[in-house]
Amino acid sequence: MDENKKRCDECRYFFKHYVLDNGRYSLTTCGHCINDNFTKSQSAKIIARERKCEFWEPQEIRIAKQRESIDRLLRAMAERIESIADILQKYEK
Repeated sequence: MDENKKRCDECRYFFKHYVLDNGRYSLTTCGHCINDNFTKSQSAKIIARERKCEFWEPQEIRIAKQRESIDRLLRAMAERIESIADILQKYEK
């Protein structure tokens, strides 16, 4: 990958911030680094100064893991909803 494209906002460890606006979440241009190799102060300086980082990894890794986690959570929620629906049906009888 082109070194110039290795920006913080394109990194696996960069979490973008959102704001609640009229009942919907909107993406902001801000975020923070969650890489354990840096202190909050160090990562803030790297982000603010747009410096290159030796720990940069493509965000696709994080996105794939988030999708897997969301899929697991949705499946678990669906099972719970089915259980609740079964209980409610028993009360209707």
